[in-house]
Amino acid sequence: MTRSDNPGNSVPQDICCMAADGRLVFAAYGKVFSAFARSKEVVIHNIKFDETLMKFRQDWGPITSISFRTDGHPVMAAGTQCGHIGLWDLEDKKLINQMRNAHSTAIAGLTFLHREPLLVTNGADNALRIWIFDGPTGEGRLLRFRMGHSASLTKIRYYGQNGQQILSASQDGTLQSFSTVHEKFNKSLGHGLINKKIVKRKGLQNTMSVRLPPITKFAAEEARQSDWDGIIACHQGKLSCSTWNYQRSTIGAYFLKPKELKTDDIIATAVDITSCGNFAVIGLSSGTVDVYNMQSGIHRGSFGDDKGTEVLEEQIEPSDEMIEYESPEQLSEQLVTLSLLPESRWKNLLNLDVIKKKNKPKEPPKVPQSAPFFIPTVPGLVPRFAVPEQNGDPQQFIFAGKDLISIPGVCFTILFSHPNEAGIEVAITA
Repeated sequence: MTRSDNPGNSVPQDICCMAADGRLVFAAYGKVFSAFARSKEVVIHNIKFDETLMKFRQDWGPITSISFRTDGHPVMAAGTQCGHIGLWDLEDKKLINQMRNAHSTAIAGLTFLHREPLLVTNGADNALRIWIFDGPTGEGRLLRFRMGHSASLTKIRYYGQNGQQILSASQDGTLQSFSTVHEKFNKSLGHGLINKKIVKRKGLQNTMSVRLPPITKFAAEEARQSDWDGIIACHQGKLSCSTWNYQRSTIGAYFLKPKELKTDDIIATAVDITSCGNFAVIGLSSGTVDVYNMQSGIHRGSFGDDKGTEVLEEQIEPSDEMIEYESPEQLSEQLVTLSLLPESRWKNLLNLDVIKKKNKPKEPPKVPQSAPFFIPTVPGLVPRFAVPEQNGDPQQFIFAGKDLISIPGVCFTILFSHPNEAGIEVAITA
């Protein structure tokens, strides 16, 4: 496209992307002349007259894709390698808006839909986004998107018992949830941050230095997800394990790691959560297994020593060989047991005989003497209780006048007593 008879207005040869609407060619290139070798510019060139109309320069690095609106607005969009998008007004020849961090990686392509205020972008982060321009400032608003992992997966498993959610971790450092029912239920739990409070205060969310390494192993349990974090994950080359909250779709409140270690080269290699969701079990490369409380993050105990071998997750194949049960002592010596019930249901099985002996009643239960539900009253303007007749029961005591009437099994409390009346008013309290 270079013309030798008009070298001043000729289009350079180092063009990286182009777009045209029939009359104008939009070309983006790195070097216009030798004096602007470091600048990254957009040139609008008229094909018919072979004339350069205007130039725009962006300081975000090389321009990877350009497109312009066809719905009556003279606006051009230019994407860059850092994931930003610049919006230029072709009539006023100025930058009217910026869409920073439209993608986390370089923008591979962007296109305005024909006669609609919609911009479709895709990037190397494996994301496809649609932006709508319906605001007064002309800035694009995210309308909908489809996004997956931008790197290879490290762990994938079902979340919950219904099989409708799948959790996956990747080398890109994110933890995401995919629905087997509909795409609208997909969500991302985001990147793990070293210190979430400091990062939010200083605005460093997109800085790679504050992000945790990729997740290598994770375990999840939904039993107590509405009360506290229900996901535990260990990271590549890290000793501390992070907790995650599925309902809030974010990293959790704790980083779990033992406080005292003799060596610095120990890392977490395996994690798991009990079925009740109360405890997290972390296996270390030294062979030690630590137990933590998921609600408080407190270390509850450890098993093994530093001389052990590395703890790894492995599948236990079922075997047809079974050990015959002989006595309760055999459970603690020979048999390895596994139960999904709470500890209160199985932890005291070895002491079941002692518990039954202690719970044996000392004497048979006695049936209490029944009390009357309704107490008879004497007809009249002033309510008075009828004095029951004595039936020879030594346990029954009757006091006349203003004294308390006592019947076995019933307790009376005097509310008030009128000085001119012989009767009293009482109330049953038990």
